[in-house]
Amino acid sequence: MKKTGLLSIALAVVFALSANVSQASYIVNGSFEDPALNNGAWQVFNDATVTGWYVTSGTGIEIQNNGAVPGASAFDGKQLVELDSYSNSGMAQDISGLSAGSGYTLSFAYSPRPNQPAGTNGISVYWNNALLQSITGQVGGATTSWAPYSFVVYAQAGINTLKFEATETSDSLGGYIDDVKLVPEPAAVFVWGFLSVVGVCWLRRRSRA
Repeated sequence: MKKTGLLSIALAVVFALSANVSQASYIVNGSFEDPALNNGAWQVFNDATVTGWYVTSGTGIEIQNNGAVPGASAFDGKQLVELDSYSNSGMAQDISGLSAGSGYTLSFAYSPRPNQPAGTNGISVYWNNALLQSITGQVGGATTSWAPYSFVVYAQAGINTLKFEATETSDSLGGYIDDVKLVPEPAAVFVWGFLSVVGVCWLRRRSRA
């Protein structure tokens, strides 16, 4: 087979790999659908109940189903997390299986709680205890107003930890998060896939020589 033919096949496979890998998130229960609540319900859970997540501060992890608060609906699925449960709270997830030194795209959706002032809706997000961003000064409107946030983070060897914390006024009313994802950087996936496929093609050509 000609070199151009091999290259075309390699590129086609790489793009297919990139598309598939980009959809796979390392975050467990990133849309907070487990445990499932009844329509319009809310509940504060301890560590053992919310799949994938554990409490780092405060009284628990508050999950709300659509309509638990007037005007509030999830960004993805039917449920969301409010980070100020009975008081300012924090939660985290330990992530394994990442490649040390590799880049990953961390993304999530944030909304202030409807009809609440800016001083109660703050949250902070941390990667391996390093602050990525504090979201403050967000006034809640009549309905949820979701905004996407995205960061490039780099994995350390072993376990990596993602953490969210409520900030500002501790009054059981706080900011929302939903649709948390962690996926490989597209550029890294492309390079890895391209080199892998080209390497296989080269070995195949040598075996025929």
